[in-house]
Amino acid sequence: MRLLLVLVYFFMSFLVSACDRDARMSKISDSIAHEEYERYVLARGQHLQSAVEMIEEYGALAYPNPELTYEFEVDVLGEWTVLRFPGSESHWMFHNVAYWLLGSPDDANYADEVIGIAIASDIQASYLVYGDSESLSYDALYGLTTLGGFRFVTDVSSDEYLRGGDAPWQKVMNELRSVGIENPLHDVPMPSAETVSITFYQSLDQRL
Repeated sequence: MRLLLVLVYFFMSFLVSACDRDARMSKISDSIAHEEYERYVLARGQHLQSAVEMIEEYGALAYPNPELTYEFEVDVLGEWTVLRFPGSESHWMFHNVAYWLLGSPDDANYADEVIGIAIASDIQASYLVYGDSESLSYDALYGLTTLGGFRFVTDVSSDEYLRGGDAPWQKVMNELRSVGIENPLHDVPMPSAETVSITFYQSLDQRL
């Protein structure tokens, strides 16, 4: 009888914990979709010749729709190209542009790694996304929230979110600190930023 009670206790604890994680994931995905963010993408790679050219290619995907011009800020920190988004983009476009930079090994110009930084006025809603060449097999980016280091995975095409994910977050944070980004979910310094105009044939605030 005692063993049965112990098993019931652990089973109920597991269910409560799972429900709490699901509720938290729902709250996070809702914040990502509706909060206003200051967004950045960092990209680097042995074959990355121009991150700006890659974003221009993405912007041309919806040709021949009417042209829209957006201003991005661009800087270089160590091996990383840093791009600050204009502020009118949806979370879906942000994730898709970040993922696009990974390209594919068949391309002449592509990044091996990308880090996305989304800073909200409510710091609890801020988050990071990360992708590398291994992400290409399932159209996904890994995510990490400010609050409690909650980990998730986002499918960039369907805009779905799942709990978990096994990204090398300690390595990512070390990389950011090595180029002077001490607290990425508060501030991303771009001391030599230049403004670049990029043409899109679809609105950056587009959502699914």
